Amino acid sequence: MGHAKKTGALDYILWLVVLGLSLWGVSSLLSGWESFLPFMEENFSLTNADIKMIPVGALLFFLFWVFCDKIIFKPYVQLVEARELATTGAEDLAKDTKLKTQELEKDIEKKLLEAKVRFTQEKMDKLNIAAGESKKALDSLNQQSQSMLLEERKKISEEVKAIRDSANAKAESLVAQIVEKTCQV
Repeated sequence: MGHAKKTGALDYILWLVVLGLSLWGVSSLLSGWESFLPFMEENFSLTNADIKMIPVGALLFFLFWVFCDKIIFKPYVQLVEARELATTGAEDLAKDTKLKTQELEKDIEKKLLEAKVRFTQEKMDKLNIAAGESKKALDSLNQQSQSMLLEERKKISEEVKAIRDSANAKAESLVAQIVEKTCQV
């Protein structure tokens, strides 16, 4: 819209300049055209009809300019303004969309981080539970192995005692037989 006002003001200034020059030219020609006549005849060869046609040409130019302004320039400027408005709206929409996207990305990153923390905590809890259970199982296995070891040691010591007792009994029986045989001789 700002461009249309500047262009319109420029058009009117241009019209005023053209009209002022046309009127100045006509008034100077009408007031003292005889003094310019030798110069004009040598260079331009203007007649009275030509001099009268200058304001008519200026008027026709002014009307042509007004016609072009209404038919060509104003619709063109309106199209340019409409495009600028559409572009400006699109730029604002793009900026808003970009800001919303950035906010959404931050929100998603925050939620992902929270989910990672939560899942890591759950994992650690499960690992701690599993470690506790495995420690209990290991302790239980250690106790079982200790009790089995003690039982086996007890069995072995009983077997060793039984073997000793048996060996001692055999040794006593052999000693008794040797004594008996030595005494009989």
